[in-house]
Amino acid sequence: MPTLSYTPDNKGIQDDLTLLNPAVTAMGNQTGSITVTALEGLVTMTATGNLTIALTAGQKAGDTLTLQITQDGTGSRTLTEGTLMKLAGGAVTLTTTATTGRDMLTFMFNGTNWNEIARALAVA
Repeated sequence: MPTLSYTPDNKGIQDDLTLLNPAVTAMGNQTGSITVTALEGLVTMTATGNLTIALTAGQKAGDTLTLQITQDGTGSRTLTEGTLMKLAGGAVTLTTTATTGRDMLTFMFNGTNWNEIARALAVA
């Protein structure tokens, strides 16, 4: 079992030299079919067209990954699941169709696929 220790530098709990605070990967403007290679943490992007997102395999079962998708100035962009992404109910409609609106989807890796475990739509 790994040893957990508090780090006094306000960076959170440290587990075998890996901070448990999520990393942030900013992908900028995205459209079409894309692959997210981040293995954990928060991935941000702005949808400038409809998206199909493929995810790469996680490092271990239990890893979590959150996608934060912001609509561009046009809005009404859609999301389709790609490789290794398993959406609750099999599909997602980004309800934030307003320009600059945000939706957040959180996934947990089960050793094979990333399964959606939470969805926050129309985040202010």
